[in-house]
Amino acid sequence: MKKILSLVFVLAFLFAGCSENEGYNIEVIIPAGTEEGFVWAEEEICPVKSSITVSAGAGISSAEVILKTVSDENTTYGPKTIKQQKPADFSAEKDTWYKIGIFADNSSDKDITVSINVKNADIRIE
Repeated sequence: MKKILSLVFVLAFLFAGCSENEGYNIEVIIPAGTEEGFVWAEEEICPVKSSITVSAGAGISSAEVILKTVSDENTTYGPKTIKQQKPADFSAEKDTWYKIGIFADNSSDKDITVSINVKNADIRIE
């Protein structure tokens, strides 16, 4: 009986570890008074596959997003438009870290926080 319980526990652990990543929500703060331009998230992303899927999160109905490599900020991917229920896929090199930016403006006198969902990527704080 102990062997069966041990086997069930090991199998459950393996299946739980192999589940697909649901993604990460990355918050982007759009400072008060920002004029049209790209605003960059603090987090950096690195693909775990050959592409990264980016979708609109809280506070975004439609937006343009762009990726740029951390090692060479002149290398960019996009921009691509994301909407609710319409993500964008970016081809990206594995083992390369990217910053993600959103095209935005904020003419108000208060910061605005929005979120972007990223799948197939690892995340680190810059």
